[in-house]
Amino acid sequence: MAIQTIVEKLSPGETLRTYRYARLSIIGAVLLLAIVLGIYVANEGMIESVSASYYTPARNVFVGVLFAVCLAFLAISGSGAQHYLLNLAALMAPVVAVVPTPITSRELLRLSGLSCDDGEVQCVRELVNQEVRMSVSGLVVIGIIGLIAAVWISVAEGKPWRNALLEYALPALAILAFGAWMMLDFTGFKKGAHVLAAVLFFLPIALIAAIHAVQISSEGGQGRRSVSKYVQGYAVIGFVIALDVIVMAGLLVADDWGLLDAQQMLGPWWVFVGEAIAIGAFGAFWLLRTIETWGEEREVIEKQKDDVTAAKARIAPEEQVGKAASV
Repeated sequence: MAIQTIVEKLSPGETLRTYRYARLSIIGAVLLLAIVLGIYVANEGMIESVSASYYTPARNVFVGVLFAVCLAFLAISGSGAQHYLLNLAALMAPVVAVVPTPITSRELLRLSGLSCDDGEVQCVRELVNQEVRMSVSGLVVIGIIGLIAAVWISVAEGKPWRNALLEYALPALAILAFGAWMMLDFTGFKKGAHVLAAVLFFLPIALIAAIHAVQISSEGGQGRRSVSKYVQGYAVIGFVIALDVIVMAGLLVADDWGLLDAQQMLGPWWVFVGEAIAIGAFGAFWLLRTIETWGEEREVIEKQKDDVTAAKARIAPEEQVGKAASV
């Protein structure tokens, strides 16, 4: 009877539908952010960066989208290298959301009617200091609790302690490092945490895209359709995200150190354009991943249904024998 109960409780398509909806929710989140930013820009004019939407009425959507993506990443999880990379990106998304990007005093005045404290040219206003401290402290605590729970679950499922600890070492070190940075150098944290977290959010996606391209290419002889299309798609997406993020980070650092004036070189909206490219490529990755796996998931669901039917068929004769023996 125990075997029958387990079989009857099996829902073959449930897990795969969860993955499917998680990917679709990421695409939907990207579209939501694009729509809201489009509405704002159409009515109020361009902003210096997508991240500057933190200082606009689009803030709630900006923050909410990043938290939604974080949860979707944790749900998808993946396996192998993708597992480690998605965990890291998932923990970085809320940091990008709650630590605002430094903004020029001129832009801050235009967006919110406020200006930087003490006549600074660029700043994160003192008014948000308490918000940042509380939010990041909460993220560090819940991140540690979540990682401890994840390690415990892995061990409960039979994984050795050493392997379970190594599995979550990278995101644990990242979240602890951000927490320590905030406590030891809050001024520097406000200045650089948003950019660093954004880099650590996007680069794992670029690496995952590259990994998928290699995996699909190596499995091409096993009957997969449109192999070259997916290989090329993932390769291009990974390259675009990596190049875009690295170039932007380099320019921002060089500008901060006074080595160049990025706005004078590239115009006032260069960060917005760069972020839009990264976000667009990010959305394209999840769209391509959804398209690629859609048909395969249907085949797996059907196979699992057949397996459950076969298992029930095997159990039925055993129950009849058991009843006969008890008479």
